[in-house]
Amino acid sequence: MLLANTLHLHLDRLRQPSPPDRFRRFSQSGRILLLLLGFLLSWPVAAHPVATAHVQAELIGETTAIQPGQPFWVALRLQMRDGWHVYWRNPGDSGLAPTLTWTLPAGFSAGEIQWPYPERIPVGPLMNFGYHGTVVLPVQIQPLSSLPDQDTFTLRARADWLVCQEDCIPESADLELTLPTQADPAPMDPRWNESFA
Repeated sequence: MLLANTLHLHLDRLRQPSPPDRFRRFSQSGRILLLLLGFLLSWPVAAHPVATAHVQAELIGETTAIQPGQPFWVALRLQMRDGWHVYWRNPGDSGLAPTLTWTLPAGFSAGEIQWPYPERIPVGPLMNFGYHGTVVLPVQIQPLSSLPDQDTFTLRARADWLVCQEDCIPESADLELTLPTQADPAPMDPRWNESFA
């Protein structure tokens, strides 16, 4: 019995990978981890969406990075609870359109909201124009042609809107989107392809 146990112990030791094999496995795992980390660091970093009582709001980017001097699109994405709506730039007989107040890095500028075509929203004898469900309100951002030696830039905006069902409630959110810089043209962010189409 003692001989069998001793033999079993020696066989177990022989089956264990040698230190170089263990290192090789760690090395492969380490390489995979580094690749994943590099991929994640190149992905745009967005703050979590802000949820109010009736709307989830966030800033989204068309591209995954900022290229010096090249304009790019960022949008306010509003997702309303069922039955609630926000307004178009011309709200109709009542209501107020969403607004954005930007705080941008030095030298950056923001254009006007590009409004998608609205729905007609009849309310009794009144006719309003706006959006149910989800709406994406794009704005073109112009960065400096020569960016400071910095890895990322954070775009901040205060969003205000009036959300209505039977009653109307003013809501707001402080939003931000952080994007890395890149000398080459930046790829589209696949999460938002349809939003910017």
